[in-house]
Amino acid sequence: MTEAVYRALVEYVTSNDRVWPLPWHEFSKLIGLNRPGFLPPLILGGAMESDAAKRERLLEQIAHIKDDPELLEKANAFLRSLPEEEWFKAPDPLSTKDRW
Repeated sequence: MTEAVYRALVEYVTSNDRVWPLPWHEFSKLIGLNRPGFLPPLILGGAMESDAAKRERLLEQIAHIKDDPELLEKANAFLRSLPEEEWFKAPDPLSTKDRW
């Protein structure tokens, strides 16, 4: 069940030109910003990273919690509850050039 939720969530966050959630910090706090091995969102100091790097980081964050069914469900509910205007969007293929 957890693997199916994980795959469906990855498909969701990479569909419809979604790149990263605008409330990314809130999402990161929800899933454990201070967990060992957790990678922080690419905001503030990471804001200059490319769209491709930001999507990859979001996917890494989701992969980091995929073996925790409760946390994965919280992440799934949070991300799916966001209105479309709460997502930064860009068409595929995503840019690999940083913003500076």
